Amino acid sequence: MEENQECITPPSALEVNIACTRVNVTIDPKYEILLRLMDKYLGAFDGLKNLLREVCHPYKNWAFILKGARNYSLNYFHVLKNNPQGPDGARTYFDIFFEAVRDAKERSIQTEAADDILLFFLKILKEADIKPKGFLPLLHDCLRQIAQCDDDVFSLFATSFYQMNRLGELLLNATSSHELLETMAQVLDRYYRYTYNYWLAQEDEVDRERVAMAVELYKLLYQKYHLSFTDMERHLPQLQASGLPELRRLKEALLEKNPRQKIFKLLSYFEKLKGLILSPEAFDVREDIYRKRHFTVDIPSMYGSYHELKFDALGLSFRIESLLNILFEEMVEKIEPGLITRAAFSRILDSLRLFNWALNLDGIVSREMERHLDLLAHAIEIRGFSSTQYLDIFRGLSQSLSNIVNDYFNNIHQGNLFKIVPEYSDRKIMGISDDWGTAVTVQQMVFGNFSPSAGSGVFFTHNPRWSGDMLMPWGDFTSGNQGEDVVSGLVRTHPISVRQAENENRDPESSLEILFPSIYHSLREWSKELVYQHRWSPQEMEFTFEGPREGDLYFLQTRDMGMRERKMESSFDHGSGPPPPVLGHGIGVSGGAMSGRIVFSIEEINKWRKDEPGTSLILLRNDTVPDDIREIYEADGLLTARGGSTSHAAIVAHRLGKTCVVGCSRLTCVERDRTCTIGGRKLGTGDHISIDGREGSIYLGKLRIREREEG
Repeated sequence: MEENQECITPPSALEVNIACTRVNVTIDPKYEILLRLMDKYLGAFDGLKNLLREVCHPYKNWAFILKGARNYSLNYFHVLKNNPQGPDGARTYFDIFFEAVRDAKERSIQTEAADDILLFFLKILKEADIKPKGFLPLLHDCLRQIAQCDDDVFSLFATSFYQMNRLGELLLNATSSHELLETMAQVLDRYYRYTYNYWLAQEDEVDRERVAMAVELYKLLYQKYHLSFTDMERHLPQLQASGLPELRRLKEALLEKNPRQKIFKLLSYFEKLKGLILSPEAFDVREDIYRKRHFTVDIPSMYGSYHELKFDALGLSFRIESLLNILFEEMVEKIEPGLITRAAFSRILDSLRLFNWALNLDGIVSREMERHLDLLAHAIEIRGFSSTQYLDIFRGLSQSLSNIVNDYFNNIHQGNLFKIVPEYSDRKIMGISDDWGTAVTVQQMVFGNFSPSAGSGVFFTHNPRWSGDMLMPWGDFTSGNQGEDVVSGLVRTHPISVRQAENENRDPESSLEILFPSIYHSLREWSKELVYQHRWSPQEMEFTFEGPREGDLYFLQTRDMGMRERKMESSFDHGSGPPPPVLGHGIGVSGGAMSGRIVFSIEEINKWRKDEPGTSLILLRNDTVPDDIREIYEADGLLTARGGSTSHAAIVAHRLGKTCVVGCSRLTCVERDRTCTIGGRKLGTGDHISIDGREGSIYLGKLRIREREEG
């Protein structure tokens, strides 16, 4: 009798894999620093724990680990930057990245890890303070690991998207640590050697020739268009036929090995060129025009050169001046600031005399400095001249240099400003003193014109016409343009929020809230933080975004916004008669209802003021510029074809209390002919129109007006 045997089903591949890889994972204590840093961020904390479990797993998913580590190290860097244990946390992230470079089997994973190391390095350089007790030791260790890795691993860094030479430039600007910069120099030396050896190993001679020709073309273009070109030896053969005097002296100066003698000879030749340039003598002009035998569309059919002796001398003087700047810097660097002897004083005196000569050639003459130089020369000849006496002389030299800067640079336009500023009428109209200067903010350039996905705008945290504490995003923006285009009113703008679009009878689909939701969300969140958490008053902010993501948004400046007061404003009394002809619609900025005559210039305003003193006048413009402030001031209302509620026209009209409608797309002005077209109707100077500064409506003819409170 056969025994009944059970049919045993073999386990599946998945079950076998799970059985082999199932292990209990505990997080290594060395990673607990990251958990302590992130314990206040509950959502991110749980995700970080899952990431660290994967890091400690014997069968690591490196793609998952790198994505998570990159996210936490970059997006939460503000946590590391503001915490005393931040450098230790950053070191832990670097350890994860370097472990991936060493242990990952796939080349693509190693490449990604190397990119993450350099990207995190750049993040620290740009946003953290590089101090000895902060991130400086961490960066030093990171560079040392890169410098000491084997050739195969180093190639990952050398071919990374984040270039090592750019990293070196940022590091040089961020710190003066000798040890750190020396290690960076070792990395760059290896980087350039790897790069050059790679390209030299290529066998295609045509590519080498093309590169050599490209370099030569770049040098020629640089020589042609840059006056700072200092490779004078290459430039001399081109000057032989120019007629410039005594080029032999210039050649001798360029070949001089002694730095001070070289500066002396170059200044001497520079002085001769200056005499030639300023001489009253006139010289012949030579034009060399060459015509091509064959013609091609969009390619010039001729080329040539222009020569005139003074013109050539001027160009050469600029190049000599650039070379002298470099030589003077090198001369200063070679002065030993340690033990000062009489011989050292003599060398310093010689250097200062060369500097003074150069200043005189540039038209900067200081008798005060010359007196102190003469005093220093006599002091060197006197034995027993004390150190405090020398110190007094150098204090006098320092003061004379300070006076040169003030006399020739800082205060050069002081007298002109008292004549120029009163000529501008905007200060008088706005009631601003002529004695005030103009403040200028210098900041890093951001670009709203990178692409259609970039843009700029002006953002109000509250509706400028309604009172109340509720946050209500308002303003204007435009895509593919810079901020000055919005403020100047040169482009058609779009609303910030859907609510604003509905209130102003504009298309909600064109609002920032719909087109760029991430940018709008960031604006709103930052506004909440300023107004609700930090208790700021309502703000007016200028912003630019270089892309559609939150990280692409920049705030350029913010200031307290002026809330518009509630007051009695006029409105149109349409009555029971037929509705008036509607010409178009724009954005109501300020004022109420107004009927008046069309004007285009200050002369027309003066004419109608004389003929009909009681008639309101409405100035029409395609757009406005600051010079139009006088016309806006003299008129009673303003209507423009372009611009938004934050444009120059809107701001000025509001401050002057004028009725204003901007951004009427159906308006076209021909100011030269004193005519315009609104809604298909051609109108001219003196024709009546009616505008509503609240609703933005534009009507043909005169309408009855009644008073009411603005809501």
